[in-house]
Amino acid sequence: DDGGDGDGDGDDGDGDGEPGDKEDEEDEEDLQREQHEDARKGLPPAPPGWLPIPPTGVAILAGNSPDGSNVLFCLRHGDEAITSAAGRVAAATWSAHEEIAAQCCAGAEERTPQTPQRCRRQAGRSSDTCVAGMSSAPPYPATASGFTPMAYGAAVATCTRLGLQLCRQSCAGTGCNYNYHPVYSALPCPPGMQ
Repeated sequence: DDGGDGDGDGDDGDGDGEPGDKEDEEDEEDLQREQHEDARKGLPPAPPGWLPIPPTGVAILAGNSPDGSNVLFCLRHGDEAITSAAGRVAAATWSAHEEIAAQCCAGAEERTPQTPQRCRRQAGRSSDTCVAGMSSAPPYPATASGFTPMAYGAAVATCTRLGLQLCRQSCAGTGCNYNYHPVYSALPCPPGMQ
């Protein structure tokens, strides 16, 4: 008996973050390793309570990109509190809706007949379940309909809470008026992009 859930991995299988959860201990070790590497490079630590942006950066995509290949800009270490494209993109297309929208994806193994869609901007089937709240179409401000701007860490936490993860693409055309927004992704920054 391994003292845990019987699968031999040394954790108790309940995911509660208590000692004995091997995955939680590995996550903490990864975070400490990233913080040490950042300090070695002379980078300031992420603000307290903020999830650090990965060393490879985070690609912010055009919400209306049908194949998700339109990278607008990148977030880098130190950008953990950024919630908007203001000052980062010149295109007038984003001036009315600069706030970065969160969207979530399920892995192939997590799709079911009830939730067949991998890429989602809604947690359910109605607009009141939009991941970052319902946005509005220009010229109205995004927050007029209940949209909530989120920093990178909040977007990751929201997707995790929904049992999902950030997407490696844009979920163009899947609702909530996020086509009018830049969107978070799980993609690293392309080489040479700021």
